[in-house]
Amino acid sequence: MVPQNPSVNIVDPIKSVSSWPADTSQDIGPWNLVIPNDLTCGTELAFDVLIDSDNSDNSDSSENKTIQHTINTTLGKQVKLSQKLDLNADIPNYKEGSLISGQYIPFSPQGQKLEIGINLTHSNIRELEILLTAPTGETIFLWNNGGHTGDLVGVFGKTIPIYGSLETFYNINTPGKWFLEVRDTTYNPVSESFGTLRSWEIIAYPYVCE
Repeated sequence: MVPQNPSVNIVDPIKSVSSWPADTSQDIGPWNLVIPNDLTCGTELAFDVLIDSDNSDNSDSSENKTIQHTINTTLGKQVKLSQKLDLNADIPNYKEGSLISGQYIPFSPQGQKLEIGINLTHSNIRELEILLTAPTGETIFLWNNGGHTGDLVGVFGKTIPIYGSLETFYNINTPGKWFLEVRDTTYNPVSESFGTLRSWEIIAYPYVCE
């Protein structure tokens, strides 16, 4: 087995297998790997396994062939981390500004996907803009006067349509404070709109190494 990353070393050499398909009773592992400190959790690793195929029983050919198979894996174990903020805060109407809620998140996506959950009720959801700002200062629209009717309860991009792309934040590697802003953008001269941001949640799926 040959690591494609030259900084990864195999300590115990693989035991040879005389033929392919191999006798499943033959022990060809496990392999002990030496991982350098500069490789972080979530790093993708690839190994080339070279297998000598014995074709002596094949009447068409007596030549041995080398079969190459690539194994892909990721350093560490992927986990689901989440933090939810319950606040039950009123959403200001058009004339009163916006609602800004911040929470410190002790974890980060680290190159993996990020999800945002929300529980928000409003008399006219189409009047709202919802923005998410990361600790890096980058901001995206989660919701921009969308055509969805009813309350927003669920996860953006899964059960709720999303306006922007959370991939903007996938490569954030440090903890920090995230901000959710809710704006009422429409003036209604007939009746004022009203609503409540009950909670919002950040969900990440980083790799961890023990």
